[in-house]
Amino acid sequence: MENQKVTIIIPNWNGRGFLPDCLESLSKIDWLNYEVVVVDNGSTDGSIAFIRQNHPDTILIENQKNLGFAAACNQGIKWAFEHSADFILLLNNDTVVGPDFLTRMMGVFRELRIGIVGAKIYYYNQPNKIWFAGGKFVWWRASGKNFYWQKMDRPELTGIRLCDFVTGCAMLIKKEIFGDIGYFYEPYFLNVEDLDFCWRAKKAGWKIVVNLDAKIWHKVGASHFGEFSFINNYYGVRNRLYFAFKRSSNFLGGLVLLLFVVPARIIQGTLMGRFAMIRGMIFGCLDFFRGKMGRNDSLVK
Repeated sequence: MENQKVTIIIPNWNGRGFLPDCLESLSKIDWLNYEVVVVDNGSTDGSIAFIRQNHPDTILIENQKNLGFAAACNQGIKWAFEHSADFILLLNNDTVVGPDFLTRMMGVFRELRIGIVGAKIYYYNQPNKIWFAGGKFVWWRASGKNFYWQKMDRPELTGIRLCDFVTGCAMLIKKEIFGDIGYFYEPYFLNVEDLDFCWRAKKAGWKIVVNLDAKIWHKVGASHFGEFSFINNYYGVRNRLYFAFKRSSNFLGGLVLLLFVVPARIIQGTLMGRFAMIRGMIFGCLDFFRGKMGRNDSLVK
């Protein structure tokens, strides 16, 4: 496995504040055969100038506008295949990686039908608190659930474990999968594309695992795409409804999401004062019924 080439793809939109820590941590990893590709979605904050000046070995793909997470990933993946990549690692720009994280993730691929590997992801500002440690499909509410979300790490949480999906925050993918199921579904624009991709991979017979010894730290909520932001909840609700009713034909789960989960979260958000989250969910539902997918220009420039 040591000779296998990994292309690390980082979608970026105005992430100048995150890139220094992310790229610096990648420069210290112990996997030797890798390259870093930043797909920039029309940033206006100096991201490109920073990369050129401080990380000249990083490959830049520059878009004139924000094409969305899925489209940026697909651009980077296609570039990687044109340059002989064996594996693709999707990585958020607001992450910091452990020096051995990629070596540990790559070590999982000794079983033929393992196709996707994730890592244990902590909150950056609470380095021992888990944000993601594998996930499962929750069909009755048409969504995914992160294992051990917001739980403190424990010594027994180690090793390789089967799961239903891996977050696109850090997703290592064997190249053969794309020949089986295609690329990320671009009409989502942002959110749910990772769940959709993993669902299709499992349907095609691929195994998905998380290596709890591969460690990453995520600056969750540090940007306007935080967990309780308007944008995150708008795309999250809209795209989950689309996934349920249009992509997976999970009508029962879609109805539960629409009639019970969303109202319950609105009540919860009201009690906690998360009014941006509430507005995002309401507008997401409305745009689903309007048939509006892709980029919403009133939200993302």
